[in-house]
Amino acid sequence: MSAKFLSDTIIDFDDTKTSALYFDGVIDFTVSQAFEKWHGHAKLAIGRKLAPAALQTNDEFMTNLARLGVLFYICEQMTDPEERAEALQGLKFLTDYDRDPKNFELFIASYFLYFVNSYGLTDAPVQAPAKSVSGREIITEDVALTLLNAKMIDTTNCSWEQILEFRKDEEARQKLRKLRLFAYENYAGKSENFVKEDILQKIEEAEETASRWGFETKVTAMSMLLTSKTLASGAAGSFVSILAGQPLAALLSGAGGAIIEAGRIGLEITRRRYALRNIIKDNPVMYFSYAESKLRSKCSPD
Repeated sequence: MSAKFLSDTIIDFDDTKTSALYFDGVIDFTVSQAFEKWHGHAKLAIGRKLAPAALQTNDEFMTNLARLGVLFYICEQMTDPEERAEALQGLKFLTDYDRDPKNFELFIASYFLYFVNSYGLTDAPVQAPAKSVSGREIITEDVALTLLNAKMIDTTNCSWEQILEFRKDEEARQKLRKLRLFAYENYAGKSENFVKEDILQKIEEAEETASRWGFETKVTAMSMLLTSKTLASGAAGSFVSILAGQPLAALLSGAGGAIIEAGRIGLEITRRRYALRNIIKDNPVMYFSYAESKLRSKCSPD
């Protein structure tokens, strides 16, 4: 897996401002924005600025980005068959075969695969909306590592000017990024105390950076959704076994997963299902976050 892309570029379906704080390149699939862009109601200036440098002047890339954004919007937001059919009819780049309800999701999956392969994004992580991740269907190979009780930057009231200025401070962004990639630290051979102290240091550095730049913070739960293939391929999640004193598979054997305490924070390990996993099949890592007050209700059965 490319550590470079895990560090540098993210595909965003949820919160472009937050992604821009942590990653050099942001592939902005935020569906509402993409929908407006496609219909000519918003400019692509921010999207171009956030894209990887090599793609910022690539008009074909921007067109494919906008088209896919519309398709994901229709797929996720338009559940009424008549409304969806009307929206698809207005997209001239689709064939009648692609518009057919039996073929639509397969077309999006193929188009997305073409997109990530064409622009070198197959290993890029994905920022997904919390509502698209469910704990109710645990028959899945995806594993969620959730950092509890951490103060994360709240971009609700951040201006783009403040975020673009922050992006110029490489040292500050590295400190935020280290926390974002906490599961990819190779802790093989390290002690439990070392792992706990290192994670807490990452949290403290991120909080200090946020404070220095005047960002508001909120206590939230930040998760990384990892495929079993990702977990088996490298260091990702190695610290979990050290903290728990047992293999990851053993922790997941129970229906509710497990929670590990590490100082003032906790780490929850559960199985989760991403609603669009049948479309976004190959990208190995997904991020999502939500208020901790919603965590238990999201994971509990009906």
